[in-house]
Amino acid sequence: MPPNHSHFSMVPIELLGRQSLLAACRQQQADEQAKKLAVTPPVPASIGPVVNVNFPPELFQAIQSLSASMAPQFPLPNLAPAMHSAPSLLSPAQLISLGPQMTLIDFCSMYEISDTLQKKLLEHNINSSHSLRHVTIDDLQKVGLLCGELAELKDAISQWCGE
Repeated sequence: MPPNHSHFSMVPIELLGRQSLLAACRQQQADEQAKKLAVTPPVPASIGPVVNVNFPPELFQAIQSLSASMAPQFPLPNLAPAMHSAPSLLSPAQLISLGPQMTLIDFCSMYEISDTLQKKLLEHNINSSHSLRHVTIDDLQKVGLLCGELAELKDAISQWCGE
């Protein structure tokens, strides 16, 4: 920067103390922007309080099972029984949300299935919980399951599928 002396002054003497053209333009722009902000108050991003809600997981399971039963059902590969026109033991929603795979003995003890029903299922080589998805209601009635036993098995399956 040049020394502060009149010989080095780039501003003519008649302009000293006056505002430069650039400073005047900048001041005019700042004044216009201040007027705009004074006329229109800033709008908050959201009006009203923010409310956070926690829902228990059981509620989502109920909603999920409802939405699964209301959703259009598409053929599921390797889940629906092949070549059976009779109704399956498991509903389409249950076929989507199968429980853990376990032996039939563990399944029967966990879901309190009677010993007679367990014996009938084992006699017909139903050995795991996941094999129940391929069994139809007609198959079970043909092998001699009584109406109450069928209801008991359906109840255990609905518990196993998380319903």
